[in-house]
Amino acid sequence: MAILFNAIVIGTGATLVMDAWAILRKRLLGVPALDYGLAGRWLAWLPRRRLCHHPIATSPPVRGERGIGWIA
Repeated sequence: MAILFNAIVIGTGATLVMDAWAILRKRLLGVPALDYGLAGRWLAWLPRRRLCHHPIATSPPVRGERGIGWIA
């Protein structure tokens, strides 16, 4: 049970740190937030035997790519 508790605490802490870092990067450096839709697009193209995209943002969109990215 202690392992599960530790995993939850560490996972929650890591999520908070990563979210805080993303907010700071956006406010201080102007770096945009991650777009998980692009990760979903890449994953959705894998079964179609397309591994590389130059750049991925110019590849045709795939239906449900944002959801695929968030789930992944």
